[in-house]
Amino acid sequence: MKNALLLFLVALPVLAQNPREQVRLMEKYALAGDKEKAFAILDQLAKHGFGAVNMLNADDDLVSLRGDPRWKTALAEMQRIAHPCLNAPEFRQFDYWLGEWDVEIGGQKAAKSSIQLILDDCVIFENYSSAIGYAGKSFSIYDAAHKKWEQRYVDTGGAFHQWSGGLENGVMTFRWDHDGSFNRMTYTKEGPDRVRQVLETSTDGKSWTKTYDGLYIRRR
Repeated sequence: MKNALLLFLVALPVLAQNPREQVRLMEKYALAGDKEKAFAILDQLAKHGFGAVNMLNADDDLVSLRGDPRWKTALAEMQRIAHPCLNAPEFRQFDYWLGEWDVEIGGQKAAKSSIQLILDDCVIFENYSSAIGYAGKSFSIYDAAHKKWEQRYVDTGGAFHQWSGGLENGVMTFRWDHDGSFNRMTYTKEGPDRVRQVLETSTDGKSWTKTYDGLYIRRR
């Protein structure tokens, strides 16, 4: 029996390439009372990124497996792999910018901005529009592979900005160097309902000139 189970386990990585067949095979073993083989399949599905947790929880043929602690563990792993942005704290570092905002420049209301989470909470989407017809949009995401934040910004003037950075002492700080100029952009939380965005430029990377100072005030 142990040898048969060992051969079965060796074959699972190949079988897991067809998840629907694997679920049907898991149902078969669960109905037959062979929990070891059923859970071996479930573990492989989890490791290969199968994320249909709701489907498994609604599958009556798998009822016999749900009381086993391994069921909860495997499904938690599925959720973690299938939805990485919901579980990694780095993806939540910039959430303080989320919301519906009025933007003041020099103490005067100049624009509105809607900052939302999209794509399974992986991407922060900015929709900025001013009273004089200017508008811009950006997408910000944590690049887990390189352990840094990236932002891409486009606007009605045809500009395309590529920012890279990360959280520095609680302040989201981006940089973009091009055409011999250095650019820095910071988002500072000034309370639960205020975020200040500052853009600066430099020719030597040492002395900086402020080019934008916008205070985001949460709209109520």
